[in-house]
Amino acid sequence: MRRRLLLAAVILGLVPVTASGPMAAPYAKPDVRRAVLDAARAPVEKELNQPVRFVVEQLGQAAGWAFLRARMVTPDGRPISYAGTRFAEAAANGGKSTSYAALLRRDSGTWNVTTYAIGPTDLAWHDWQTRYRAPKAIFEAPETEGLTAE
Repeated sequence: MRRRLLLAAVILGLVPVTASGPMAAPYAKPDVRRAVLDAARAPVEKELNQPVRFVVEQLGQAAGWAFLRARMVTPDGRPISYAGTRFAEAAANGGKSTSYAALLRRDSGTWNVTTYAIGPTDLAWHDWQTRYRAPKAIFEAPETEGLTAE
């Protein structure tokens, strides 16, 4: 009898967790990850006029949406430079970081950047879920170690 009560308590204890849905978006599959990173890279390379690699800190993907939060580095792994860009003065005064965030949406099989933030010093994406009606789960994706530049 005790076993049954214990088992019932354990099962009932799990119901709220499973009933509320997944706690975080799954990591993007490798082919999706590559496509998202390549699409997200285009506007930042255009704005900075230099090649950029991402050290991914967070990447969530669900329901045709993706959210990327990363650090920008050069192809050889050094932090990017804002010298010679429209961001140079802000960077010199501490108003730019090496962070990058992008919200993407897949349309007809192609990932397109909906909005992005280059070098934010705050949570520039705090209202993206409501503003763009993106799934909450993509912003809750687990953070990664950020060990490799892609």
